[in-house]
Amino acid sequence: MAFVKMLAVLAFLGAAILMTNAADTCHAGLNARYAPKQCAESGSICQKYVCEGGQSPFTLRACGLPNSECDSFHRMCEQSAGNGTCFTCAGNNCNSAGTVGISGITFGCLFISKVVGLF
Repeated sequence: MAFVKMLAVLAFLGAAILMTNAADTCHAGLNARYAPKQCAESGSICQKYVCEGGQSPFTLRACGLPNSECDSFHRMCEQSAGNGTCFTCAGNNCNSAGTVGISGITFGCLFISKVVGLF
């Protein structure tokens, strides 16, 4: 049983390392007008920011840095009295979806860790 737990931990750590991979290209643009763009910074992630309500609702897609959490987009949304949500992902052009959700790898790791009793 200890061996199985050790394998699960190693699989989880391996998946976590894979999830930290950077994006080389992300969709960039405003609302429905966006296209793939080469990210200038190495280690970039893709971002999608949805600002709802307020004076000027918008959706922005761009490359970003891992710890930025869509800071500049959030300020723009607050200035228009809106409520915003930042979605991030690390795969190439992964920010095109309606919402960016949990990846299959992350879900699989969480499932395995639950089965072997890690969490």
